[in-house]
Amino acid sequence: MAEESLHKASPDLFAKGRGALEQVDTLLKEKFSAIELIFLAVAVFIAIRLVSCSIREVFSLKFEEIKCKIFRLALFIPMVKNEVNKEVQKMESDCSKKYSDARKGKTTPNLPNQGVARNDILAKVNGFTAAGKKHYAEGGFTCGALFTKDLGHWDFVADVMKDCITSNPLHIDEYLYVTQMEAEIIRWTLDLYKGNENTCGIVTSGGTESIILAVLAYREQGLIERSITKPNIVCSETVHPAFDKGGHYLGVEIRKVPLLKNFMADVKAMKRQIDSNTICLVASAPEYPFGNMDPVEEIAALAQSYGIGCHSDCCIGSYINPFMEELGHELPSKFDFRVPGVTSISCDPHKYALGPKGCSLLMFREKRLREYQFFANTEWNGGIYATTCMAGSRPGNVIAGTWASMLSLGREGLKK
Repeated sequence: MAEESLHKASPDLFAKGRGALEQVDTLLKEKFSAIELIFLAVAVFIAIRLVSCSIREVFSLKFEEIKCKIFRLALFIPMVKNEVNKEVQKMESDCSKKYSDARKGKTTPNLPNQGVARNDILAKVNGFTAAGKKHYAEGGFTCGALFTKDLGHWDFVADVMKDCITSNPLHIDEYLYVTQMEAEIIRWTLDLYKGNENTCGIVTSGGTESIILAVLAYREQGLIERSITKPNIVCSETVHPAFDKGGHYLGVEIRKVPLLKNFMADVKAMKRQIDSNTICLVASAPEYPFGNMDPVEEIAALAQSYGIGCHSDCCIGSYINPFMEELGHELPSKFDFRVPGVTSISCDPHKYALGPKGCSLLMFREKRLREYQFFANTEWNGGIYATTCMAGSRPGNVIAGTWASMLSLGREGLKK
């Protein structure tokens, strides 16, 4: 309303202001280079911060926060903004060309009035998948995605999934067998990760959901048990971006520390980032960018000394980690529930357990922590609604395919 009144009171004010900005832009271009403008933006930023807060607050900002603020401030300079826009447009054009060209002649932009014959649909699908099969059927593998070229295995898993195509664990009475399969997958994996009768877990749609739900569990634990309203999680900079995603969704600050010169997690730096609002530390076993295993035992001990949880992210190691020592390979650190301070673990059967995509596990040392990420609504006029993870309805055939894959492989098959 104030802006509208101002505009009505002085209709040429904004035009004059725009003209003044254009004059300033022209003057800046004549007097300064792009690099000099960036340094000017830095100086202006620091000056503004000094005016609005104390020197201590200025220097308490993290380096990444300073870079972000400088970049945002620099975008107000038209010359800088134009350069950024050029790069963005180039990226958009390259991406569009790469994928749009690949899809030409293969799309069905409008749903047909009459259904297409099933044989024609199957032929079309076979055409779609032919290129993708080279990643496993012809001997290739994709890190984090495909782990076997045994077509017989996938045919078997597909047969199991076909029989369970309509199943949904949300409807327990109708699909009790799927929830039993789910429980068995969890127990088998807990045994591999040295769990006991108190350890428990849930099945999720993938490692990202497992991690986000771990963030949720620790956030709720911090709020309920310690009255923390501005929670943070401390981890190495190599931690999976799913933690950033969870922090973004759930309002949790993710504090990352740089690697040491040997590319290992810096536990001492992690300790310096812990404060009264820290709800959890994270250790990766291993981390994705360089494949190094964080010192899980050190990080878990640090967490335990502060009375907070430690999440061991084993999504990449999943069904390799538990057999390494048994096969004669020495690991730099234990990673499972043998480590006293480890309170939760994420693990993906859809990787080295050779299950279908869309299945991960989040395991907990205690049932109490798991309960913090459950959701239940007992006041809905449609009845009680309760779920173990983010999804309501879930594809029971994915659970069945995972169960069948693990059961067919057994411990010896998982070792290979």
